[in-house]
Amino acid sequence: MLKFTEMRLPAANLGTPNVLPDVKAAYPANFAAPVVPDEGLAPDESAWVGKGRIHCMLPYTMQDGYDRNLTEKPLKTAVLENEYLRAEFSTELGGRLWSLYSKTEERELLFRNNVFQPANLALRNAWFSGGIEWNIGIIGHHPFTCSPLFIARYKNAAGGETLKMYEYERKRGIVYTVLATLAKDNLLVRVIIENLSGKDTYVYWWSNGAYVETPDSRVIVPATTYYNYPWETDHTAVKTPEVPKDAYYPANHDHAYDYFYRMDPTRHRFMSYYDGEGRGFVQFSTANELGRKLFVWGTQKPGGRNWNRWLSHDDRCYAELQAGLLHSQSEQRPMKAGEIIEWTEGYAASTGDKTILHGEDYGAANRYVEAQIIEDGRFELVCTADAYFTPVSEEEIVSYGSGWGALEELARKKAGLENWRLSYMAVFPLESVYGKPEEDFLTLLETGKLPARSANLTEDTVLEYCAGGRFIKALELVENKDWYTWLQLGCAYYEAKSFDAARMAFEKSVQAEENAVALRTLAWIYAVDAKRYGDGRKADGVKLMKRAVEIGGAGYVRLIIDAIRYMQAFGTDEDIVSMIESCGDTYKSNGRIALFYARSLGKVGRLDDAVNTMRTAPEVSDIQEGEVSTSAIWLEVYRKVIARDEQRDAVDITDAEIFEKYPIPQEIDFRMS
Repeated sequence: MLKFTEMRLPAANLGTPNVLPDVKAAYPANFAAPVVPDEGLAPDESAWVGKGRIHCMLPYTMQDGYDRNLTEKPLKTAVLENEYLRAEFSTELGGRLWSLYSKTEERELLFRNNVFQPANLALRNAWFSGGIEWNIGIIGHHPFTCSPLFIARYKNAAGGETLKMYEYERKRGIVYTVLATLAKDNLLVRVIIENLSGKDTYVYWWSNGAYVETPDSRVIVPATTYYNYPWETDHTAVKTPEVPKDAYYPANHDHAYDYFYRMDPTRHRFMSYYDGEGRGFVQFSTANELGRKLFVWGTQKPGGRNWNRWLSHDDRCYAELQAGLLHSQSEQRPMKAGEIIEWTEGYAASTGDKTILHGEDYGAANRYVEAQIIEDGRFELVCTADAYFTPVSEEEIVSYGSGWGALEELARKKAGLENWRLSYMAVFPLESVYGKPEEDFLTLLETGKLPARSANLTEDTVLEYCAGGRFIKALELVENKDWYTWLQLGCAYYEAKSFDAARMAFEKSVQAEENAVALRTLAWIYAVDAKRYGDGRKADGVKLMKRAVEIGGAGYVRLIIDAIRYMQAFGTDEDIVSMIESCGDTYKSNGRIALFYARSLGKVGRLDDAVNTMRTAPEVSDIQEGEVSTSAIWLEVYRKVIARDEQRDAVDITDAEIFEKYPIPQEIDFRMS
C-alpha cells in the first residue's frame, strides 16, 4: 500500500534562498584541493579520483536562510506499508527516507530524526540528519536535499505499488529517478540516471544512511582495508591502510572519521550493522553499486557530540553507513551522452547470533551475514527485481518539483531539437513552472524578455538563475537589457566559465541601475580573480562592497554577512566594525554577525566590547561542518584579555589555560579534533 499523508514535528524555518550568486571561486583549485591516488591502487580504483570538480554552485542558489527556532509544522510524506515494513519518505526534502520501521521486529531500523533542523553541511548549505538521503550529481550533499522532488505513483507488475521520485539536475544536465517499493520484508530502491543532455558529463551518487550509535554496535562489511585521505603539504593522497579491528565499532572513535571500505570484489555487495544483542539491519545491492562507507562523529571530542545535538536537538548519537556508485567520495564517474546507469538497492531488518556477529574472527562474522542474506534470497531479489518497478497502470503525478526540467525541454523544442526530451522515465509538465521564481524564464522563452524586477533587496526577495547555452542565447537577444537581464546574463556566463564576459555583464547591470547584488558580485570577481584583473582591483572591490551594503544591507542581512567575509579577506577590521555599527543592532539578532563583530572588536583593541558581544550573542544558525570559528574567536579574544589583565605576553598563554579560566559554552564548541 502507498499513501500520501503528512507528519507533524518540530521544525525550523528553512527561509528563502540566498539571492547572492556563488562567484567566490573562479578557479577549480579554489574549490577543492587536487587528489593524488596511491600507486598501489588498481586503475579502476584510481582513474576517476579528483575528476569532475566544479568551480561554483551556480545556477543553484544557496539555502542559508534557516534558523534554530522550532515550531510544530506539517511535513508531507509518502508511506509504503505492508505487514512487514513501514517506509516513510519526505517528499518535500529530497525524497529522504525518514523512517524504516520493522513491524515484525517492532523496531525502527534508522536514526529517525524527531525534528527538522538544517545546518551548514550541504552543497547549498542547508542539510539535516537522519534517515537515508539520495545524493546525486556532485561530490557532497546534493542540491535537492532540502527541496521538493517530483512525486508519482503507479501499480507494478509484482502486484504492489511503486513510489517514483525524480528531478532534473542542472549542473550535470542529467535526470535521476528513485523508485521505491516493498517486497515482503525488503524495501527495494532502484536508481536510474539518464544523460540525454547531448554531451558527456560526470556523475556521482551515494545513498547516505544514519543509524543509532550504541556502545556495542558493530559494522559488518566484506572489507579489511579502506581508502583514506590524509592531508599532506599540498595535496590529498589516497591511502589503503588496514581497518583496525576495533574500528568496526563506531563508538570506539574519539574523533570524526571516514572509512571508505575497499570491498572484496569476489563477494556480494552489502553492509550491515548490529547491536550487542545481534539486532540490526542489512543494506545490499546489485554488483554495480561499488562503494561502502562508515562515517562517525567521534565520542571524545566536544565537536562530534555537539554536532549530534545540533542536528537533532537531543542527546542520541548516530553513525552514517553509506553506499555509492564508486569506491569513494573523491571520485566522479564520466557519463557519456545518451548513457543510462541504473542499479538496485535493498534494505531489511536482520537479527543474528551475537556471539558470531561480535566474535574475534571478523571474517567469520561477515561470511555469516553474507550467508544469511543469500539464504533469505535478498541478493537474488535485487538482481531479478524488474517486476517490482515495471508499471502496469498509468502513472499519476502527485506533486511537482522544480520547473527547470520543463523549461529546459521547452528551450530544446524552441531550438528545433528533434530529441527534446530530457528523460525516457520522467515527465516534466509545463505546469510545474507556474507560480515559482523560475517562471521569469518561461516569460523569457515565450516573449523574448524577462519581466521587470525591482532592484530593492529585502529578506523576501527570491531570485533563480539560469545556465546553459540556450538560455545564454535567449538573454543575449533581449533588446534594451535592464539591470536584471544583465545580472542574469552575468551569472550564466560565470557558470559557463566565461569570466570576462561575466564581469562585463555585472558592470553593465550596475550601469543600467545601481543594485546591491551586482555590486557585491563584482567585488568578489575583482578580488578572487586578481590574476585576471590585477591586485589593484581588490581596493575597488572594497568600495563596491561598502556601497552594496549602503544600498542593500538594511533589507538583507545575508549581504552584511557576505560583506564581512569579504572585508576579512581584503579589507580591515576597522572596516568591519564600522560597517556592522552602521547597520544598527543587527548583530544583536544574528549570531554570525555577532561572532564576526566580536572578533574584529578584539582586533581593534575593544576587548570589553568583544567579550560582552560574545557572551550575549544569539546562536549561529549556519555553523559549517569542520568550522571551528566559534572556539577560535573565543581563544583569540580571551588570550588578549588574559594578556591585558595579567600583563603577560600573549604567545605564552596556552589554549588549555584559556579554556580553563574561561570555559567555552558547550553549545558553541565544534572542535572535531
